[in-house]
Amino acid sequence: MPESSPEAPPPPKAVKLVFEYGSLDALNPHHVDGMQGIVTPSGDLHLMFYSEYMLPTERIETDAPVTETDAAGFSVASGAPDPFMLDPNTNTVRVRRNIECSIVVKANTLRPWPAFLQRKLQEVEARSKGGQ
Repeated sequence: MPESSPEAPPPPKAVKLVFEYGSLDALNPHHVDGMQGIVTPSGDLHLMFYSEYMLPTERIETDAPVTETDAAGFSVASGAPDPFMLDPNTNTVRVRRNIECSIVVKANTLRPWPAFLQRKLQEVEARSKGGQ
C-alpha cells in the first residue's frame, strides 16, 4: 500500500486583539502647559510635563512687551505683560513651572506618537471649527 502524504495543517485563524483599559485608584488627570525632556544614559526618553503660572508682584502699569526664550534660545512668546506680574525693580516676569508628572519611555514606543497626536489635533481643530 502506498504511503499517504500527511495533510498540511490548516492555516492559523486570525486572532482578534482587544485592549481593556483600567486605572489605579490613585490615577489623577493633570493639566499640562508644556513638556521638556532628556535622553537618559540608557537611551530612553525622560519626558517631564509641567503646568505653569506667573508669580504675582506688586501692581504696576506698563505696555512694554515680554519676550520669552526657550531652552534653545528661540523667542517663543511676546506681548504685553500682566501689570500684576512685572517686577519693576528687575523688569522681569517670574513664571513658576510645576512638574506634574514625568515618564520614561523607549524610543520605539514614541515612534507612532507624532501621527497619533496629529490626528487628535485635527479632530480638535475640526470640532472647534464646527462649534463656531
